[in-house]
Amino acid sequence: MNFTHILRKFSIHTTQGRVVTLSASFLTVFVVFAGFVYRQNKKTEDVSQMTIEVRLPVALSAANVLSNIEAAATAQLTFILTKDQKYVDQRQQIWKDRINPELAKLVQLKPVLPTDEQLKVDSISAWIKGYHTTQEEENSITLQLQKLDMTDSTSIALQQIGTARLAVLVPQISNYYSKIERELTILSQHQQEQLGKEVADILQSINATNSTIASLCAIIVVLAIIIGYYASQKASSAIEQTTYQIQSLAKGEIAESIAEVKGDMNVIVQAGNQLKDNLRNAVSFALAVGEGKFNTSFTPVSEKDALGNALLFMRDKLQLAAEEDRKRNWTTEGLAKFADILRSTNDFKELSTLIISNLVKYINANQGGLFIVQKEDTQEPVLELAACYAYNRKKYLTKQILIGEGLVGQCYQEGDSIYLTDLPNDYIHISSGLGTARPTCLLIVPLKVNDAIEGVIELASFQEITLHERAFIEKLGENIASTLSAAKLNAKTQKLLEETKQQAEIMRSQEEEMRQNMEELMATQEEMERRQWKNTDYYAQNAE
Repeated sequence: MNFTHILRKFSIHTTQGRVVTLSASFLTVFVVFAGFVYRQNKKTEDVSQMTIEVRLPVALSAANVLSNIEAAATAQLTFILTKDQKYVDQRQQIWKDRINPELAKLVQLKPVLPTDEQLKVDSISAWIKGYHTTQEEENSITLQLQKLDMTDSTSIALQQIGTARLAVLVPQISNYYSKIERELTILSQHQQEQLGKEVADILQSINATNSTIASLCAIIVVLAIIIGYYASQKASSAIEQTTYQIQSLAKGEIAESIAEVKGDMNVIVQAGNQLKDNLRNAVSFALAVGEGKFNTSFTPVSEKDALGNALLFMRDKLQLAAEEDRKRNWTTEGLAKFADILRSTNDFKELSTLIISNLVKYINANQGGLFIVQKEDTQEPVLELAACYAYNRKKYLTKQILIGEGLVGQCYQEGDSIYLTDLPNDYIHISSGLGTARPTCLLIVPLKVNDAIEGVIELASFQEITLHERAFIEKLGENIASTLSAAKLNAKTQKLLEETKQQAEIMRSQEEEMRQNMEELMATQEEMERRQWKNTDYYAQNAE
């Protein structure tokens, strides 16, 4: 076989030549488009990695630092207003456990940020340190001023110096806070904007990839038609369906699955069906997450499935944010609701019933009791059951507990909340129309304000009382204690007023009685004088 014969055999005019030429052309086009698809996928993976490892952590850290600084500022302001040392400890704990770790995360992410954002992070870090230092100095001066004896001239001078220093520190703190808030907000918003752009880039890359796949499939279709003309026309129907399916996917549409065929075309059919199923699952999952259905199941195609893993990460972060918002909104709405209840009536009995009944319903508990401290001048204080609520029925019970007696008395004596999940068998039972049962957990919270305990709330439930619910009840306990303290003071004032009125009435009655006695005495005296004059005249006449 000579060289001329070989050229003639593989000539474009021969079947073998056409097949070889078409195969070579197909291979060339496939390699070019495969390289393009690989580049697009690599770009999508890099952008996704930047989004997951940089943008989201920076935005979250900036938001967390800002919210925690606000919490520390609130604690500092509360300390300045109330002079309560626990708010100093609370502020220091916020700096130690929340602000400093989040700031460290932000600084740790600085090397991967652009130069301008690195400078911004350095400025924010410096301002936060200055803010913390100034806040500590303000706290120190405030504590020293509290300890001064104002009867001493030296203490008065020190107070003037401290007050002048505070007047300088307050604007500095405000200036630091404004700068930190502004820059953190700008940084967080910039990260969110970049996140939006990167998501748009991902979508654009996906669209470009889909377009590339569509173009590749179009070329595959053309080549397959030509090859099929010489080889077989059996796969023409599968090619048309595959083309329609992939073109629909490139346009964002999800076509129906294609029936599998025999031969090499079955690989393309299976890949198209798999791509369609993956996209449909991703779309369904994204729509479910958008509707707040975070428990929707979704499994990535593989460990390297960038889109699937990114969707799962997005779901987890959105679920965490939604849960935190739900807890925060639940607490805020609850405090607002009970603030209205505490202002709704001045009747102590009615107020106690409203508090415990609404609290049992709000946290989905099953039974609750409100104990109020009663103390006579000559007796030891006792905890008296002011209201009890169970299974949507108000229980009218009379019950008094001595200090230190039982869990309720122990809670009052120690001044701390008690939360039990393993209750004694004979401690408490909840009754309903179906019988009685022992609750799963028990929460006892002191109603404490300014270290003074005004009462105790006891709640029993068949379901666990979560940490944020317990924190809400403790915060609500402070509000209830404040209201009860004010109510007791008003009641005492009203009682003194009534006693004063009664004493005034008695004095007026005694005054009226004395006035009548004086009038009777004066009338008697006048009568005696008239009789004396008559007797004098009578004796004078007889003497004559």
